[in-house]
Amino acid sequence: MSDTPDTDAILRHLDRYGVVDKDRAHAAQRPRRTPATGRRAVAGYDAVADLHGMKAADAEIRIRETLYRCRKNGNRKLLVIHGQGHHSKTGEGPVLKTLVHRMLEGDLSNLVRGFKAAPYKDGGDGATVVML
Repeated sequence: MSDTPDTDAILRHLDRYGVVDKDRAHAAQRPRRTPATGRRAVAGYDAVADLHGMKAADAEIRIRETLYRCRKNGNRKLLVIHGQGHHSKTGEGPVLKTLVHRMLEGDLSNLVRGFKAAPYKDGGDGATVVML
């Protein structure tokens, strides 16, 4: 006879006495990953551009590439995650958010129908929804 406990018996015990298997519950809550980009998929959006941790020059390239790719693919709704700017230098304000809005109002305005702050559940002030 083996000294190893029966996994099914342990799980039945946990279910019976109201103990939650944290590993199983955590695995069910993990965000879904999109196969092509490895980025977190967000329901309701055709594409997501995550700019966290990028320098302004790199973020500008990513925004342009993403917008052109979205237009080419016929996407209608893009979520740009830029963060709230808490790590920006004092007095600068949110660098990436300002960059995104400046680009969308400026030379990329012909590619977009409009943009607005994301709903709280999708990032709030730390993200921008772009309608293409």
